[in-house]
Amino acid sequence: EGERPWRIPCDIAFPNATQNELDGEDARELIKNGCFCVAEGANMPSTSEAIHEFEKARILYGPGKAANAGGVAVSGLEMSQNSLRFSWNQEEVDNKLRQIMKRIHHKCVKNGTEKDGYISYERGANIAGFIKVADAMIDFSNPSTLEKVLKYTTERNVPLVEASTGFSEDEISKIHEASKKTAILYSGNMSLGINVLLSLAKKAASALEGFDIEIIEKHHNKKVDAPSGTAFMIAKAIEGELEEENEFVYGRQGNDTKRKPNEIGIHAVRGGTIVGEHTVIFAGVDEIIEIKHSAMSKKVFAVGSINAAKFLVGRESGLYNMDDLFADK
Repeated sequence: EGERPWRIPCDIAFPNATQNELDGEDARELIKNGCFCVAEGANMPSTSEAIHEFEKARILYGPGKAANAGGVAVSGLEMSQNSLRFSWNQEEVDNKLRQIMKRIHHKCVKNGTEKDGYISYERGANIAGFIKVADAMIDFSNPSTLEKVLKYTTERNVPLVEASTGFSEDEISKIHEASKKTAILYSGNMSLGINVLLSLAKKAASALEGFDIEIIEKHHNKKVDAPSGTAFMIAKAIEGELEEENEFVYGRQGNDTKRKPNEIGIHAVRGGTIVGEHTVIFAGVDEIIEIKHSAMSKKVFAVGSINAAKFLVGRESGLYNMDDLFADK
């Protein structure tokens, strides 16, 4: 009495009651006692930690979003009968339901099979659901996924918000090429504020003739690329406003680092949990102008990317940027 059922040794567990009824500790206990399959029958009965434990142990895990599709399918079949005035017997309904569940299974396998052969039905169901209903795709991953992302969006004509950074010139060329087939908004930073900074920096660069320009970016100690894509984006935007060709200088070290007139300095700082900070310095004779943006949380990037996705829906193929979004307001 008072014991949780997940402590009882079993081969297959069926969490079918309430949300989050099975947590990480329960999952570890099930696995330790030899459980090799967990099949959900309720809405999200397993916590995220429990799901992580199932997949880490490589046991069979059937998420409710896939299993419960059977119930949704039965309702759909019932609605079809009513609206079309069909009358299916039990065998016909059962056969149709079996075919629906087989298709769901195949889609989970197709989208959830990992390199070692393990099938993540959780990931497979999520991706299959996304493919079915997506109006646009937002990519915040890393350059290694670019080829697959572009393949998916161009083959299905799904608009893409490309917000990853650290791309090579060749990879950027691939983004440009893909934009001939579908609408792509590409920006090194999705923050609305940073794009206002970009506009101000361009105006300052064209107005402040002869001023030295330096860019300082700060990020958390887990960021792998330097300088940031945003710092490089700012430097390129400023360069486009200047008449003479400029050289990007990434940090300075040594005894022969006197600044040349046509340099744009770019400096990277890494530490702690800094979300993102960018400062553009215009240094002239006896005066300094600084334009600065600080992101206090990653929510600002989410808001900007969602606005960008809404902007892209229904657009013709082409390469867009945040300026296009602002111009549309």
